[in-house]
Amino acid sequence: MASEAKRGLIRITSNYVRLFAQITLGLILAPFIISWIGFDAFGLIALLSTSAGIGALFKEMTSRSLVRELGTAYHSGDEDEFIRTYNSAFVISITVSGITAILFIILYSVIGLLNIPDELIKPAQWLVIGQGIYSVILMFLSPVYSMYPVREQFSRFNLWHVVARSTTLISALILAYAFKMKDPTTALQAMAILWSGLLGLALFTIVGCAILADHRLIPAPRTICRKTCKQIFSTYGWNSTAYIGTSLYSKLTMLLMNLAFGVYGNAVFQIANQFSAWTKMLAHGVATGIESVSVRLSIASPDQGVRHLIHHASRLQALVAFPGAVGAFILAEPFLQMWVGQRPNTPDDAIPIAVAIVRIIVITLATRSVTDGWHLILYGAGYIRRYAVLFLAGGIFSAVVGALLLWLMPEGSKINAPAIGYSLTFMIVHFLIFPVIAVRCLNIKLREMYLPLLRPAVVSLLCAPILIIPVVMIEDWTILILILVVLCYGIVYTPLSWWIVVRPDERKRFSAAIMRRLPFSSRQT
Repeated sequence: MASEAKRGLIRITSNYVRLFAQITLGLILAPFIISWIGFDAFGLIALLSTSAGIGALFKEMTSRSLVRELGTAYHSGDEDEFIRTYNSAFVISITVSGITAILFIILYSVIGLLNIPDELIKPAQWLVIGQGIYSVILMFLSPVYSMYPVREQFSRFNLWHVVARSTTLISALILAYAFKMKDPTTALQAMAILWSGLLGLALFTIVGCAILADHRLIPAPRTICRKTCKQIFSTYGWNSTAYIGTSLYSKLTMLLMNLAFGVYGNAVFQIANQFSAWTKMLAHGVATGIESVSVRLSIASPDQGVRHLIHHASRLQALVAFPGAVGAFILAEPFLQMWVGQRPNTPDDAIPIAVAIVRIIVITLATRSVTDGWHLILYGAGYIRRYAVLFLAGGIFSAVVGALLLWLMPEGSKINAPAIGYSLTFMIVHFLIFPVIAVRCLNIKLREMYLPLLRPAVVSLLCAPILIIPVVMIEDWTILILILVVLCYGIVYTPLSWWIVVRPDERKRFSAAIMRRLPFSSRQT
């Protein structure tokens, strides 16, 4: 059996390949859409279809919601139990598919109430139709593709995510260059149809491959068990509650931005949120799939294994997320200006507003990368019921705080109000209250949740002057200068982290493992 370290290395490596591919796609897509069909069209896509948009709320919550029950049955070694659990999961997926369809119908019906230009109402309706059909099918097939993380086949699962994410850019490129579409209304309508079709094709491909590789995944309704359905629904419901609550922060912020500032506000927030979220994605390379590991460890070693996992995962997530957050906070203005600010369709005041929003939310998103890891580990260990309602309440309350700030703040600062409500509420709920619940579940002290984060935070701040000095001194930035500045930061941060964050025994083990793999080593691997 492969060692835990080797399993973790494979998972993390495939996650980072996926995440860097997604970042590259994001770097290309946003300026392309803005240049092709305009800033308002980009804002509409952000409102309804991106990871921060309203339409994404329903389809994203299936990613991990079935992993706990399917993973427990799969690792139990009982073939009949796995078959019952797997097929009973389809009862849940069908139910949730129906609920999803109803929610998208409601969203379609209220499109006219959103702050969308009249000429973009019809494209907005087509975006909702296309994303709604895809989301319903995605929900229905969730038991099949959930088996990839259950089996810890993260390379294949991540490849699907990259292909699915690339469908947005592929559909835009086809319409822009093959069909020469330039009118925003016509192009958006066509994109809604083509994009959803490509997403469906990618989904059917990965589901077909899973079934061909394991014929046990062919649905067998006769094996459905009512007791198992109730058990799955309980876990699925609690995890969906927690996921929806966490997702509501960005979704409701996007909605407030639309109601107060229209699709212009959505575009500005999407630029800031996407740039800031890349710091969270860096840590998600460590966290993605960790709930599957937690399920396995909670079965093999219920107490010590999970506590050990949460300590090391927290430290590793902070090690990659915190320097990214410091870099994003300091370099936001030159980066955003080069990324989208120079596009002819970008309004002059959009980048200064986006920079301000980045600096409001980026530290929160870096913190979220750690708290999301805590949530996934506790979910995998079976503690989801302890905090799901807290997450939902936090997500809803963030919109209340944002709306209150919209009313109270002066006119020139109102556009920052939803982001402030998001950040303030999230930090209180997830970084201050949630750890108190977590330590009770794991029987550890509160400081054991925070201590792994301290040294990565200190090293990130110690290296900050390397970024601050160029920002103060350089007026005309280029991509080459930006890359060199970031490289200098990384060159200093890496050895400091090696000596300050990594423990001596870990350095010794890691160095020994490298030496064993060198071609001139006399030791066998």
